[in-house]
Amino acid sequence: MSDNTDNMEELKKRLQEAENIVEALRGDEVDAVVSKSNVALLRLRQTEEKLRKSEEHLRIALKIGKIGTIYLDVQSGKLEMSMRARQIYGLTLEGEVTVAQILNTVHPDDRPEIEKKWSECKTIAAEFENEYRVIHPDGSLRWVSSGSESFLDAQGRVGFNIGMVKDITEKKIRENQLMAFNQTLEKRVKQRTEQVESQTRQLRALANRLTRVEHEERKRLAKILHDHVQQLLVGARFQLGSIKRCKQMAQIQDIVDTIDDTLGQAIQTSRSLALDLSPPALREGGLCGGLQWLALHMQKTNEFTLHLELDNQAEPDDNNTRILLFECARELILNAVKHAHVSEARVRLKKNADRCIALIVQDKGTGFNQDILTDRIPEDATFGLFSIQERLADIGGEIKIASRPGSGTHTTLIVPLFSGQ
Repeated sequence: MSDNTDNMEELKKRLQEAENIVEALRGDEVDAVVSKSNVALLRLRQTEEKLRKSEEHLRIALKIGKIGTIYLDVQSGKLEMSMRARQIYGLTLEGEVTVAQILNTVHPDDRPEIEKKWSECKTIAAEFENEYRVIHPDGSLRWVSSGSESFLDAQGRVGFNIGMVKDITEKKIRENQLMAFNQTLEKRVKQRTEQVESQTRQLRALANRLTRVEHEERKRLAKILHDHVQQLLVGARFQLGSIKRCKQMAQIQDIVDTIDDTLGQAIQTSRSLALDLSPPALREGGLCGGLQWLALHMQKTNEFTLHLELDNQAEPDDNNTRILLFECARELILNAVKHAHVSEARVRLKKNADRCIALIVQDKGTGFNQDILTDRIPEDATFGLFSIQERLADIGGEIKIASRPGSGTHTTLIVPLFSGQ
């Protein structure tokens, strides 16, 4: 009886231990139960669940990253590729794939380097990274980034290589676009820098020339005053002295007539000089009035005809703009008189649809090669087209020139219309 009781107690004890083990397994308190012979019970179900979740996370990560995988058994030569990897190389989605097939997709210029890397990964336990081009069956070109690592087996030989590949074509396209943009930007900066340096040299040369021209203009005015006006006035004074000494009225009348003629010439010379320096018509009649005076003046002094087409709606509001356009127009017309070998030109003043004033000077003369505008050296700079260009730019305007040897010249000056019209 005592033996049965002992057996029952032993059985209850074992049952309690079994229940405790089950509870411990459920509560993740132990990983296995070990008997005298070997592992009796493993937490296979929990381990399998963790492995399944890990594989699912890896699959999702590879999908998000659009990454393909490659596994190479170096000793057998067997190659396993994921579906994504096959798509990246443009290979068949089913059946076996060999290393040779992968290498055949590589661009001929990149193939020698990639073949070398594949050979090294079979003999060296190391990491490998590459970027290269592959050609798909449809002829399209794709960029591939690959990274892999070789591992040793139990015998110390390279046993297998695991790699990952990614299509980086879009990234390369953006890089090339950015590189092209940077090159274009650098080119434009260089061109602009050269243009600024050229303009600086030209402005420096013009500043020097301005000093010379001012001096020459002073000399010219002094010569007019000395050789003409002063001589006339001196002559008139001399004639007055003759009157004092003369006793016959007939002779006095002749002398007075001579003085009157001399003073008239002096007055005319002074008036012409004043008109050239600042035409009253420009001050009183605006740009349109100034251009009309210029037409009469050019006809009278140079027998040069100006055909005017003037729109009063295009009259500048700003007086400085009126003066600038008038001086530019006179400069262009004088160029036509001197160089175009014609006796007439057309001048138009109009308001454009973009609320700008356009002053057009056109002749049918000899024309010129426009390259001289950009190829001239600073020492050859003059107060012609370059001066007009710089002065217009200062108020937000521009000059457009169309000319060709033998085909005349068409010059358009454009400035903003500052009024609220």
